[in-house]
Amino acid sequence: MSPLRAVVVALLAASHAASPSVDDPWLARLTSLAAARDSHAVDAQLRSAHGRSLVHLIAAYADGGRRVHLCVLESLIRAAARSARAPAERPVAIVVWVSNVDAFRARHGAFVSRLYAALGRQRDTPSVLVLPLSPALAFEGTPLARFFSAHGPGTLGPFEGNVRSNALRLALVHRFGGLYLDLDHVVLRDVRSQPARFIAYQAPPTSINNGLFRFEQPGHPWLATLMAEFSQRFEAHGREWGGTGPSMWDAHAKAHCPSLKHSGSRTSPDEAWCAGIARLPFEDTAPILPFNSARNLVRRTAHVKSPILTRLAQAERNGSLLCVHLYNHEVQRAERASCLGTRARGQPDAPWAGLGASGARGGMHRKASTTEALNSKSSSTPPPYASTLIGSLRARHCPAVFRSLVEGDAEVGVPRCDF
Repeated sequence: MSPLRAVVVALLAASHAASPSVDDPWLARLTSLAAARDSHAVDAQLRSAHGRSLVHLIAAYADGGRRVHLCVLESLIRAAARSARAPAERPVAIVVWVSNVDAFRARHGAFVSRLYAALGRQRDTPSVLVLPLSPALAFEGTPLARFFSAHGPGTLGPFEGNVRSNALRLALVHRFGGLYLDLDHVVLRDVRSQPARFIAYQAPPTSINNGLFRFEQPGHPWLATLMAEFSQRFEAHGREWGGTGPSMWDAHAKAHCPSLKHSGSRTSPDEAWCAGIARLPFEDTAPILPFNSARNLVRRTAHVKSPILTRLAQAERNGSLLCVHLYNHEVQRAERASCLGTRARGQPDAPWAGLGASGARGGMHRKASTTEALNSKSSSTPPPYASTLIGSLRARHCPAVFRSLVEGDAEVGVPRCDF
């Protein structure tokens, strides 16, 4: 029986055997509860994830989402699987919260199963849980419950999807603990290598990225106070892009944890609960800036004349780069056009093919960097998409998704360049 068929309704636990009950009672219990559609029991079981480090991804798409959205999932799995985890470190469980479980399974379930089959069973391969997203349950017991009960669909302005997503990520990490990642990240290193509590920056000098943060233990006051202030913030800025996202987090840090915003003198002291929150510099998490980047991302790496390539290469060499934030809304159209320019099948061997094969093993510590490999002399020319900065990044760290983008997935009707 395949890992996909071992899931009756809402859970994919493909990192172990066909039946998750073989060696993980916690996963087996979740499988049973999800199959019974007992959302409150699933909630309680997930909150008892002792000894596991949770990573939360939100795929709130009625049709299951695009194939490119699985790049963050694959890169998370590969980064954890190839790490030399110390015995004391927690195993990773990746929770993919989806609006439509059946649609996600139909569109992507077989792909995830093939991915695990290709990787093989390894000690550090994370579990993957695909669970139905219930905003009412996520907001239960928080100030967000009253806010969203008063704001139904179509009442939150031009960026309604962002407002709801910004609130959900707060509620989920506050409720269960763990790390949150937007779907437009590519992960290069095991997330367990990072502090148990951190926020990340996305552009100099101090703009906070609410698409990547970690509070390993549930109930942290940083998240609780953000939820308490959400309604007021929405009324003042909710109809602006980022009004309940990065700019809200910036204002929150200035008000409560000014040391997170200023390295020098500050006018007010931190709240006591600010202690222990680490700051990840943008060079380690978002070296590609959100503005003026699309053109460079889809150019051949040899032709990129900007600090972007230099930052990526330096971070790769010194091993500091945790992930790359690709700002999907900025680059999606350009990346899709570049992908569509790549031939689907019958492509001769080229440097990019080797990059895909090495993604699960060599990772970012290979002697030759992605740029060097793509620009090396070869008897064949790499296809346009693979020779771009963004294409080579995906080819290296989510090679199965990359190949699916280039070739499509005829088995389930996913087209080429599914962005």
